[in-house]
Amino acid sequence: MESFPQLDAYFERKQHNIQRYSNIDVVLEDVNIRRSGVYYDVEARQLFSSDIYEDMGIKKLHLVATDSGFRIAKESWDRLDNES
Repeated sequence: MESFPQLDAYFERKQHNIQRYSNIDVVLEDVNIRRSGVYYDVEARQLFSSDIYEDMGIKKLHLVATDSGFRIAKESWDRLDNES
């Protein structure tokens, strides 16, 4: 099972996105973890702030436990209004 399709492209995109910031702070709140065998579903409210940008959303991770640690099988993020 490939744990994360297009892994290189994922990290290139992440690196490109953070290059413009000189300071980043990420906070997870209301973390909920559900387990089914070797699979873990993690959901949390993610607060992202930097020197020039901030947002809030729901981060979801689908993880697979392996002998070498956790692997990300799927990741998503949905923006929340600041009023939520």
